[in-house]
This record gives sequence, structure tokens and C-alpha cells, in this order.
Amino acid sequence: MRWIMSWYKKELTKQNFRLAGWLSVGYFIVLFLTIILGQIDLLTKANENPNDYHYYSDLMLHGGFIPAVLLFIMPTLAALVLFRYLHKQDASDFIHSLPSTRLTIYLHHIIFGVISLVLPLVLTFVSLLVVDQTLDHHHLLSITDITNWFHLSVSTALIVFSVSVFVAMLTGVTLIQLIFTYIFLFLPVGLTMLVVFNLNYALPGLAINYIIDDVIVHFSPLTDINRIFMVSSMDWSKVIIYYIVTAVILFISYFLYKKRPIESANQAIVFEALKPIFIYSFTFSFTLIGGMYSGAFGYSIPVLFLMYIIFSIIGYYISQMIVDKTWRVFGKVKQYGFFFLAMTLLTIGFSFDITGFVNHIPKIDEIEEAYVIDDQYSFYQREAYYGRQAGFSDVDDLEMIQSIHQKLIDSADRKAFLGYGRSIIIMYVLDDGSELVRQYTVDDEVYNIFAQYNLQHHPIYKTYTDPLFYITPSRANKIEIMSENYNYKSVSITDRAMIVELIQLLREDTLQLPKIEDQHDMLNYLTIHTPGEQEVYIDLTQEFHQTLAWLSEQDFAKEALILPDDILMIKVAPYNEELYYDAIEYEKAYDDNELLVYDDLASIEKIMQRLSISQEEPQRMLMIYLKELSSPIMRSVDDNFSLD
Repeated sequence: MRWIMSWYKKELTKQNFRLAGWLSVGYFIVLFLTIILGQIDLLTKANENPNDYHYYSDLMLHGGFIPAVLLFIMPTLAALVLFRYLHKQDASDFIHSLPSTRLTIYLHHIIFGVISLVLPLVLTFVSLLVVDQTLDHHHLLSITDITNWFHLSVSTALIVFSVSVFVAMLTGVTLIQLIFTYIFLFLPVGLTMLVVFNLNYALPGLAINYIIDDVIVHFSPLTDINRIFMVSSMDWSKVIIYYIVTAVILFISYFLYKKRPIESANQAIVFEALKPIFIYSFTFSFTLIGGMYSGAFGYSIPVLFLMYIIFSIIGYYISQMIVDKTWRVFGKVKQYGFFFLAMTLLTIGFSFDITGFVNHIPKIDEIEEAYVIDDQYSFYQREAYYGRQAGFSDVDDLEMIQSIHQKLIDSADRKAFLGYGRSIIIMYVLDDGSELVRQYTVDDEVYNIFAQYNLQHHPIYKTYTDPLFYITPSRANKIEIMSENYNYKSVSITDRAMIVELIQLLREDTLQLPKIEDQHDMLNYLTIHTPGEQEVYIDLTQEFHQTLAWLSEQDFAKEALILPDDILMIKVAPYNEELYYDAIEYEKAYDDNELLVYDDLASIEKIMQRLSISQEEPQRMLMIYLKELSSPIMRSVDDNFSLD
């Protein structure tokens, strides 16, 4: 107790309160007006009308965007005002002339800063617990939700505060501290993104989207902001890492503070040893920005290297001006010469693939499972929500994927990244749990590799690409079967047992479907509704044999499906794209010799049986008139469609 009293400096605490106390009070007022009152308003409305409310699993959504923004503003402001004296020579001399060690001064500022940020969050946390216990929350609010919000907010605020304190130790200018706080927060993501983007030029197959979306964005709280808003369950490992990183940064900051010269106020960089590091890092970043700029506009390889040189020179001299605080720096070329030589050697090394990255294909005995992905957005979106489905694991299938991978390597071109094309991803899950991912941008000719291997019709491929295999059948609450365009027929199935049975039949039929060019349209689609999830749409074709048989057995077929008996007639005319959506003008444009009419049941059945869902260049237009409807369903067909 005596040690604490001797360590505690009352006047330092008073000074800190005068500097930053208002921040803490204002922060709590904003949290009260947004999150607490927002939550009370939501629960009150739910009590008034229990059937009319929206569920949000994250408390941050109740307060809008303001609380999330303040998590990055308030910690920075606290660090700015608490360590402002380091950037004013008179204030720095005065503080360091006090009969207190630097450790004592530093801890007073840090502890006060942490308390000023955490206390408003603690008060909000307690207030929400009171709201939870006093109002009927209709399962809209739980102690778990409140606890998750509290730890996410505290961990984010503290790591931002620690970074700003760290920057304060490196510079003698408050404005630079403000700017470089956010640069440092974004630096792990920004620099890594620039490196990965530029490596694409030298390393065909680099999975840039996978690396950025699944790896890099988690390097900084600025880019990992979606976890504050959208996650349904909190990742405690991230929170723990943030707490640990905060402690490490504050520990390092103290040693920088201990070594910091008192007379360093107003200097852009206070440590001489850091100036070359800053210059080379700044120049390197600008060089990569030049490469990214070149790639964004699709410039050729020679222009790419020219952009590297131009942007590196610009970055080098800007960094020199920042360090020397003058524009008279153009005579300093020696350091740039070293940088240019290092970058040249680095570029040559990656161009010759000294790492073996480009041609690396794992051996069969190293692979646990593999995936070929042509719609990466949907794949990763479903994986994030539902988890990952099993991939290819059979030896023959793995050999097939290796063969596909080798062909992609053989056809890969460093210039492909500069243009536009379709994307194919090869993903291997290895025995040690790691993943090897390659991404290729290919033209239509190379993309047809799928047709050669019949991959898209493989049952495994369907299970990990079709959303039908991700949903939990017992959670679905409705299946709607509707006719195309005009809702001519429809039926809703809400019986849970029937829903589960029908989804199982749909899955079995989907696995047995032939190639898309061998499937035949029925003018009907099916929608599976699951609360809180995206709807699953399925275009029914005549090849859904078990499903159609089940609908007939349950007496749903006549009520839901367009059958030949429902069709009054079908008119066939030459294809005219300009008249696609105007049936009346379509009929006026052709005489009786060009406009064929089929109104007998046998002809109608024959036409509908041959109505393929896949086509090449349209040649004719079918106008399908349903009974009791004046406007037809328009459907174009190619040369493969035969009326004979």
C-alpha cells in the first residue's frame, strides 16, 4: 500500500483528467444515446408488437455506425492529448523535470488512458445487463450478446490506443502521430496487399483473392471491422490476440519512451536509426503502388517496369523531404541506388521462380482432399456461413485434379493478370491441415477444361458448389413451387416432414442430372425458404424424376406445374432480339408462312419435351400461350431444337 502511494502522483492524474477526462464523458454519452437507448427502443417495440421485429445478433447494429467509428477515433484522441507534451519542447522539459521516473510518468498516462476508454464501455455493459433483466427481451438480447460486444469493443479500442501511443514515441509532431496511427493500423494489410498484388505479375497461380479475403483482412482491426457488425458467434482467439498484442506494443513503447531524447520535439522521426528504415519502407511501398496502378489500368509489362521506376523515385524523395523537413533533397541519390539494386535482384529472382512456386503440385499421398472452384464468391460465402463440404478425396479424382492443375500451369501467362477473364481456383487440403491454393485467370478456351473432364457433373463437385447441399432440411419452413413469369400456378409446402423428404429427393435428383445441354425445361422453379438464410432457387427440369413423381403422388403436380394440358397453343417464329419482350409486335412482324402455330396436344407435348434449358445462338422464338392468359411465355431456341 505504501509503495502504491509513493508511486501515485496526484498532480499527474489531475493533469490527465483535465486533458482527457472530457473524452471519457463524451464517449459514454454517445454510447448511451446510441446503444443503450437504441436497445430499450427495440425491446419496447417488441413488447408492443411481438410479431413485428428484426433480430440482430450484434449490439453494434442497434447503435448504427457511430459506435464502431468511435472505436477507432476515441483511442487515438486519448493518445494524442495524453502524450501531446512530447511534441512541445517546453512541455516536454517541464514534465521530465518533475521528481518522477519516466516509468512513473508513462504508467500514469497509460493507466489513465485505458481507464478513460474502458470505463464508458463498462458502464454501458452494466446498463445493458440491467435492461436485459428488467425488460422482456423476447430472446433479442442475451448476456452472451452483451459480453461479446463488450470484449470486442474493449479489445479493439485498446489495440488502437496502443498503436497510437507507439507512434507517439517515434515522432515529435502531433499531426504525424495522428496520420501515422491509421497508417500503422492499416500497414499490415496494406503492405501485404501491395506485395501480393505485385507478386501476381511474377507468380502465375497466386491466389490473390483467397489470400486477401481469407488471410490479409484479419491483420488489422480496420479491415476486420465486419467481425464487429456481422459475426453470429465471436472468435475469442482474435480477442485474446488483440489483448496480447496491446500489452506487447505498450511494453515496447515504454522502452522507446525511455530511450527517447527529450529535445526531440518537432522532429518528424526522433530516432536516427529509424530514418533509413522509414525511407526504404516508404520508397518500397510507393514502388508497389506504381505496380498496382499499372495493373489496375491493364498496362503492358514494359510500362509496368517504367511505373516501378517512376513511383520509386517519387516515394524516395517524398520520404527524404519528410525526414529532412525540406524540399532541397534532390542531391541525395546514394540510398536510392542501393534500393534500385536490391529491387532489381528481387525482381529477377521472382521472375525466374527461384522458390518453385509456379510449378508446384502436391503429391497424391500429401493430399487429404481437393477442390476446383469456378465461383469463388459463392463458395467462400457458403463456407463462412455453413462450413465447408467435403471435397474430392478418391485417388482417381485427385489425379484428375492434378491433371487439370497441370494444364492450367501450362496455359498460364504472366500477362493474363493484366487483362480480364474467368477465374479458376485449385485448392488442396494437405495431411498436415494446411491449404495450398492456386488461382488462374483464363480465357474461354482454357475454361472449357471443365467440359473435357466432365467435372461440373461430378457428384462431389455438385455437393460443394450447389447451395441445396448446404442447408439443413429440418430448418427449412417452406417450399414454394411456382410457374415462370406470371405465377400461373403455385403451391406452398409447409409440412416439415414433407419438406425434409422433398429436399432429400431434390438432392438425389441433382446428383443424377445429365449435362445441362441434355436437360429440358418445364417453365417451373422451386424456392426453399429457411429463416435467417438465403433462399435456394432451383429451376425444375424434366430430369428431376423422383421429385416430379413425388409431386404427382402428393397431388401437387396439377396444382403447381405447367403441364401440356395448361397450354392453349405455341407459336414459333424466327428469332428477333429487338422484339424479345413484345409478343404482339412479334406476331405482327411475320406473316402466316413464317409464323407457325401448334395447338394440338400431341404437338404441344412434343415441343415441351424438346425444350432444352441450354442453347447456343438463338434461331427461333417460341411463344407459349397458357389457358386464361393473354400474354405468352417467350422462349428462344437454337438450331438443335427440332419440330419434326
